[in-house]
Amino acid sequence: MQFILLLGVGISVYITLHLLLVPDRYGICPGNLTIDLIQRKLRDFYSTENEELKIIGKSPDYAIKASLFIGLAFGLLGWIATVHFIGPYSCLVAILLCILGLLLVKWVLGNEFKKWQSQLLIGVAQMVNFVPAFLSVGTIIPLAAFKLSLEFIPEPFKGELSTALDRISRKAEVDEAMDRLIDRARHPLVDAICSRLKVSWDHRFEPTIFDDLSDQIKEINEMAAAKATVAKSATYAVLAIIGLIGALFIYGFPAYKVLMEKVSGGFGM
Repeated sequence: MQFILLLGVGISVYITLHLLLVPDRYGICPGNLTIDLIQRKLRDFYSTENEELKIIGKSPDYAIKASLFIGLAFGLLGWIATVHFIGPYSCLVAILLCILGLLLVKWVLGNEFKKWQSQLLIGVAQMVNFVPAFLSVGTIIPLAAFKLSLEFIPEPFKGELSTALDRISRKAEVDEAMDRLIDRARHPLVDAICSRLKVSWDHRFEPTIFDDLSDQIKEINEMAAAKATVAKSATYAVLAIIGLIGALFIYGFPAYKVLMEKVSGGFGM
């Protein structure tokens, strides 16, 4: 009986692989079409985060390959862990864990960008403090005030601001430099600062230009301190949820089957 069962499984696997991997008479391979479709869907999935991926040093192709690898690994491990207990239903577990793996990669990459953004905002807060101090001297033009402030601004905002100032110095492209900074930072505070700089750059800056942003700066500093504490807890929580889902599939379904068998036996079914 076991031999017949193994033979049937082997034949099924062979037929499935043949249908997926062997091209038809037109040279079309269903497996390749499926992979191409998945890659296109993942590329669309990451299309809105292209700039974020560049900032953290990753490419869309890297994100797609990582998603496929982690997703398939999660699915395979889920199938191996549950096939002995729930049989064909383990395929559903594999699909769910595969999707979970894809979402996990997206979350990890997004979290890397948020860390970069948090560090960037610390530099923004420093700029808001130092630029008005230099402007209050009265003889310093805006461009010089920003360049002098660079020495007191930490990375990564120092590099971003330096790039913008170089573009303004060489090409006088204030709007383009500020728009690039807005697109990379992706934060309302940076939007507000760059928008007013675009309007006021060719005019005299007052030292009070950023005074109305003090509440937002204070909130950013408080959030930066809070995120450092929450980040570790969030990571442990995600790992705990993944473990809980795995335990539910491994132990929950067999327990449910045993319970239903006892109930059915009690009613003489």
